[in-house]
Amino acid sequence: MKKWILIAVMLILNMNLFAQEDEAKIIANSFKTGNVQVISTYFSSSLDMTIIGTEDVFSKAQATQILNQFFKSNKPSSFSVQHKGASKSGDYYQIGTLTTNTGDYRVTFFLKKDDGIVFIKRLKIEDNEGDF
Repeated sequence: MKKWILIAVMLILNMNLFAQEDEAKIIANSFKTGNVQVISTYFSSSLDMTIIGTEDVFSKAQATQILNQFFKSNKPSSFSVQHKGASKSGDYYQIGTLTTNTGDYRVTFFLKKDDGIVFIKRLKIEDNEGDF
């Protein structure tokens, strides 16, 4: 009986992870095109964000404006995922390289699922300084 309960719990956790992975693909594709409108729909009401040395907790509206300004100054041409996984707490993350007209940037975002809704809880865009 315990074995079946464990299997059921593992299946539920995996389904949760797959849902976050699907959302992560949408977000990654949006970084590739610089689509702030799509990315920002996944922002939580307040977001822990770091962009090129500026780090703070921003409202959804502030984070959207900052990301929009970043993409106006750095036109993206590609985004490739270098690493992805899940934390012990069930948060899903991806680390990738964003190639723009001004250079390459390392992008890390953490997704959390709460009440069936997947949202970005942390976003980092920093100068790409080599391997992951």
